[in-house]
Amino acid sequence: MADWFTYALLTSLLWGCIPVLEKTGIQAMDNLFAAALLRASGAIMGAVLIPIFSPTALKAIVSAPPKAYLCLMAAGFLGSFVGQLTNLNALKLGEVTKVVPVTASWPLLAMIAAFLLLGEPVTAKKVCAIFLVVSGVVLARI
Repeated sequence: MADWFTYALLTSLLWGCIPVLEKTGIQAMDNLFAAALLRASGAIMGAVLIPIFSPTALKAIVSAPPKAYLCLMAAGFLGSFVGQLTNLNALKLGEVTKVVPVTASWPLLAMIAAFLLLGEPVTAKKVCAIFLVVSGVVLARI
């Protein structure tokens, strides 16, 4: 089984290709419909593939507490739909090479939220990472 870093790199690879596909696709349709289509296709494919690749996941669905459902549903709506809609608007109006570094600054906000809400430790390495993310966003904006 791969470690977390391998999965993170695969995610980065996948997410790195997506903006080009999105920018190409949204040129011919409304952003609201495009955001809904993106989410619906992901949900349908997920529903089909989950039982195939993780049969034990079906048991976890039944035993998960309501708070888990609410948090994941809120994350899905905000990140997958609302965030996708704002991302598509940015991609339609801007260049991929300028939009992506700005939208990719979300780890900065996630890190701050983790410090404040989850009590994760603040370290010098993490503070340096925040500085680098902010620097990258500033450079992309110029």
